[in-house]
Amino acid sequence: MAIRKRHFIINIIRLILAALFIFSGFVKAVDPWGTAIKFGDYFTAFGMEWLSGAKMLLSIFLSSVELLLGLLLLFNIKVKTTSFFLMVFMAVFTVVALISAITNPVSDCGCFGEAIKLTNWQTFYKNLVFLPLSIILFIGVSRELKKKNCNSEIFFILLLLGISFYPAINSYIHLPVIDFLPFKTGVNIQQNMSVPEGASMGEYKTVLTYKNLESGELHDFVLEDTTWHDDSVWEFVDSRSEEITKGYEPEIGDFTIFSGTENITYNILNNRREVFIFVFENPSEIKKEYLDRIRKTVDFALSTGGRAIYITSGSVNNLVLQQHGIIIDGYNMDATTLKMLLRAYNGLVILNEGTIISKWNLSDIPDFGDSVSATAFSIKEKRIDRQKNFIVSLSVITLLLLILYYRACRKKTF
Repeated sequence: MAIRKRHFIINIIRLILAALFIFSGFVKAVDPWGTAIKFGDYFTAFGMEWLSGAKMLLSIFLSSVELLLGLLLLFNIKVKTTSFFLMVFMAVFTVVALISAITNPVSDCGCFGEAIKLTNWQTFYKNLVFLPLSIILFIGVSRELKKKNCNSEIFFILLLLGISFYPAINSYIHLPVIDFLPFKTGVNIQQNMSVPEGASMGEYKTVLTYKNLESGELHDFVLEDTTWHDDSVWEFVDSRSEEITKGYEPEIGDFTIFSGTENITYNILNNRREVFIFVFENPSEIKKEYLDRIRKTVDFALSTGGRAIYITSGSVNNLVLQQHGIIIDGYNMDATTLKMLLRAYNGLVILNEGTIISKWNLSDIPDFGDSVSATAFSIKEKRIDRQKNFIVSLSVITLLLLILYYRACRKKTF
């Protein structure tokens, strides 16, 4: 009875850790750009900018490894080896979380991507819960794991490896399978930037810093404290505003399209016709294979009464576009907002009266043909939503894998 009880507890821990790593790996894998940006923030904070070139590779690798460890635990494959690496993984990132909590180089660790935001201290406390569980799991399976060899195990490991890397690679080549950001398709940008009537604006207090002329010590005072009124004792140094209660924060904090002193944001968001916004990392480095596609899309936009522009966070030099007969105005946008708008180096975002109609990676921009508008094209196509298609496919594959594996290895004793 005691052995069966231990097995039951170990299996519960195994499933809890499997769920944690599958969720953590998946939400990062479907948005490799988010994790890559987070890596970049950490590299900058710790003076390791020389690693920035590898941030996307590290992003894909980290999320895929997490997903793989979780799936191996879920399917009870190589549990002893898996639990060892999982325990080491948790130990390393618990130390990293503690250092981050103390130094606070980046406000959000990014351990659950854009799906769930945790502070560095919350991440550390989370790890303090799951690290002991990983240790218990490793000790438990090391002492009690007894199983017969399964000839199909290598096949399933390779299959799980492919499944683990697929979400991140697919989302990098195309766009995130699930968009956790505020600029998802169907969102009206103006509405998500506005503050509802009657919403709390937050409460703040003004703090004054004065230096004691005798001791040289600095002291903070609130406005109501009149001690600092004595100019013979106190000398003003600085003032700041501190938040007491947080007010309402719009889902979209910034969306500004500009060129020099010209700001065209209002015109873009209130345009009654479709606005085709090309997003370019660097207009002068667009691959030649995409230029004809861009020109056709611009022609389609203009022929249907729409407008076409491109935005970038760098130089708006469009010499390469002009050389290929692409006449289009270029504007700037903040780099952070730009990458939230489109998780790709280059792509296309279509707006209609401020609502995001569609988004594509540059390599996926379709041929609009003789459609009367991009909106009509989307309706006419009646395509299976790529996000739902991906999730359904992955679920079916996982279910089949689960059935096949347990049928092949149903004689395992653990």
